Amino acid sequence: MEMTAGSIQIYRYRLIPRGQDTVSEPARRGGRAEFSGVLLRDAERGGIGCIHPWPELGDASLEQELDALRRGRPLGLGKRALQCMAIDGTARERGVSLFSGLQIPASHYLWQGERDAICQAHEIAAGGFPAVKLKLGSERHLALASVARVADAVDVPLRLDFNAVLTASEAVAFFRGMSADLRARIELVEDPCPYDPGDWGRLRCAFEGDLALDRGLRLDGCGLPEGATLGVFKPARDDGDMLGAGRMPLLVTSYMDHPIGQMWAAWWAARIAAGDFAHIDFRGCGLLTHGHFAGDAALGLVEQEGARLLPPSGMGLGFDDYLEGLAWKNLE
Repeated sequence: MEMTAGSIQIYRYRLIPRGQDTVSEPARRGGRAEFSGVLLRDAERGGIGCIHPWPELGDASLEQELDALRRGRPLGLGKRALQCMAIDGTARERGVSLFSGLQIPASHYLWQGERDAICQAHEIAAGGFPAVKLKLGSERHLALASVARVADAVDVPLRLDFNAVLTASEAVAFFRGMSADLRARIELVEDPCPYDPGDWGRLRCAFEGDLALDRGLRLDGCGLPEGATLGVFKPARDDGDMLGAGRMPLLVTSYMDHPIGQMWAAWWAARIAAGDFAHIDFRGCGLLTHGHFAGDAALGLVEQEGARLLPPSGMGLGFDDYLEGLAWKNLE
């Protein structure tokens, strides 16, 4: 998208986690009490985008992203935000919602270890959640105990996310430490260790479920990288052009960012689920992250019905009144 820095406005926001166990271990180690990002607005067309870096997971910092935008050489998250601005801006000019004719698919439930397990189990059953996701840390025995507790509390498949904090040998030991019954409850393990074709090939021998690649996901004409059986597509970070790289199974998730970024991910998930990319084997999504943060008024405007995120009112990605009331500043 061709755009000069002078036509971009920004609004800085902050998100405060309601509980530490739903944030990745690398982010917890960083000791941040809040997480900052910016909304971008096209001053001419009104399109909105979002940049929400996670430097602990390898992203450039927020200021690096903004400096790159000022120079007209956007980095990865900036490129995706500009794409979002263009698509959202077109919809706002036409006076239509991007979700018109689409249904946002059901999301998994993000487990909160600090909350009562019985209460969460009731929410999962009542909401019709298709799976439960657990964010786990590098203490292997604690991770095993957490998985066992959740498996006892719920009846749905489990999705585990280590954010690559284990070594390959630790990941193998984790898999081998599970009983056969517990292993059968696990649908997928996301980023058990940093991606390496040989290491992930050995992990496939130790774990029969899906190995999901998130960080470092790169798709080519041959599909997923060797060893990975499932890709995690994050529209805030990943170029949608990769969806044309051959048939592959994908899970779509938000970037645990502002509701604008959350709805950007929801729009992609809805399109994939509707069959806009017929060669993609859609394996579900994880979009319900708004309830895990405080600190911004938009979080309170997000609605869900059970496991489904509901499209917000308004044009484009929605939130018209909220966006109109923000104190926008020029990027330059």
